[in-house]
Amino acid sequence: MKSHASTKTAGIDVSKDKLDLGLSTGEALAPFANDANGHAAILAILRRRAVTRVGIEATGRYGLAVEAALREAGFEVVVLQPIQVRLFRQLQRQRAKTDPIDAVLIARFVSGQPARSDFHDPRFGPWRERLLYIEQLRSDVARERARLERYAAPELRARTKQRIESLTREAKEMFAALLAEVRAHADLAAPLP
Repeated sequence: MKSHASTKTAGIDVSKDKLDLGLSTGEALAPFANDANGHAAILAILRRRAVTRVGIEATGRYGLAVEAALREAGFEVVVLQPIQVRLFRQLQRQRAKTDPIDAVLIARFVSGQPARSDFHDPRFGPWRERLLYIEQLRSDVARERARLERYAAPELRARTKQRIESLTREAKEMFAALLAEVRAHADLAAPLP
């Protein structure tokens, strides 16, 4: 597999109000507003710098608009899970953690990754966010179960059990609805060859 180490790559550290842009060359650029104007400014810089691949750390809804703008502009976008970035930081023995440093770190991580053959389907964006919510509900259930182990008082145990049942029910209902929505698309529901 071909690596993108020689390709100019960029990384974007996403937060609610701003986007930090870093290049695999080590250059961190001024923060940009996380809005349409900021996205346009980032796209212009990426084109001028001949960047073709951009890494973004998955941060829920705050990164969806810039991700869509990058894809629409023809950039290859690699969405990284926070654990990937954290582990790469440790491997690089990078102790300092600021948004500009993270943006450069993301760019360097993405530059060393093999070419990706995956495709982007715009239907997956909202589903990804809902799946994250379901995963968080399941994590909440696990925390409540651990809490239940600590309580002896019947009232606290009863309240905790109710919360576990409620969270479990919500996660199951949401997952069933999500699965039904995915199955409604014939191309996604078809068995793999």
